[in-house]
Amino acid sequence: MKATEARYRMGVAGSLGGLMAWACGAFIPMLAALSAESGWIAELLDSSLIGLCIGGFGAGIAAAISRHRTGWSAVSRWLTGACAGLAAGL
Repeated sequence: MKATEARYRMGVAGSLGGLMAWACGAFIPMLAALSAESGWIAELLDSSLIGLCIGGFGAGIAAAISRHRTGWSAVSRWLTGACAGLAAGL
């Protein structure tokens, strides 16, 4: 695979992860019904969700397009990326 194709696919992965996180995160303040003083909890959940989605999608797609993949490599890389993204969001 060419480097330009890999960059394109990773760009799509990041965009898709960000869009999914935004779509879900838009409803966090409404579903949580938090007061104005505890609005930071919704922000924390939202940033964690963004990190989780972008990290998971990025690592999962990177594993799927890798030449050296096995059956569980995509799943394990997705989990690793999701955990790293969650930690970064927190």
